[in-house]
Amino acid sequence: MVEQFEETERVLSLFESANAQREAVLNAASRISIIAADKNGKITLFNRGAEDILGYAAKEVLGRRSPLDFHLGSEIEACCEELGSIADETIAPAELFMQHARRQMSEEREWTYVRRDGGHIQVSMSITGIYIGTGELSGFLCAAMDITHLKHQEERLQQAVMVAESANRTKTTFLANMSHDISERSILPEGISWRSSTTFSICRKSKPAKWSC
Repeated sequence: MVEQFEETERVLSLFESANAQREAVLNAASRISIIAADKNGKITLFNRGAEDILGYAAKEVLGRRSPLDFHLGSEIEACCEELGSIADETIAPAELFMQHARRQMSEEREWTYVRRDGGHIQVSMSITGIYIGTGELSGFLCAAMDITHLKHQEERLQQAVMVAESANRTKTTFLANMSHDISERSILPEGISWRSSTTFSICRKSKPAKWSC
C-alpha cells in the first residue's frame, strides 16, 4: 500500500512538473497570443501573450468566452463564406474554427483582433486541431502574432515608393521638356544666327549703326 501511494505521489509530481514547464513555455511567448478552446468553442487556455495583446485576464475568459469574441464579425462572416464555397455547404460562425481544425487547414492569415478597450490589432493567426490520445478532435488552438508594427512599416514603405515614383515621373517629364525645348531653340553664341536647320552664317557689323549678314 505504501509503495502504491509513493508511486501515485511520484506520478502526480511528474504531472505538476510537466504542467509547470508548459505554463513557463506558454507565458514566455509574451508576444504570441495562444488561445485553446474545446469542441464547443469555450476557451480552455489563455496565455500571457493573449492577456497582453487583448487586455483580458485569463480568469475572465476561461470556460466563459469563445475565441470568436475577439474577432471582427465582418471578417468572420467573410471567412465563413469563403470556406463555405470551398466545402459547398453553409458554415455557421460558431463552427468556423472547428471546421478549420477538422479540415486541417493550418494556414496563416491576417485577422483583426478586438481588444477589451475596443482597439483593433492586426495579427497573423493560424488554427490547428487539438487531438486526444484516441485521435479524436477535441478542440482547436489559435496562435496569433501582433503584426501591427509591420503593417505600419509596410504602409510607410508604400508611401515612400509612391513619392519616389512621383519624383521620377516629374524628373522624366522635366528632362523630356528640356530636350524638346533645346531642339526647338538651340542656344548659339552671340553673333551667330540660324539660316536653316543645317546651316548658319556669322553676322558681321558693316557700319557702327547697322549689322549685315
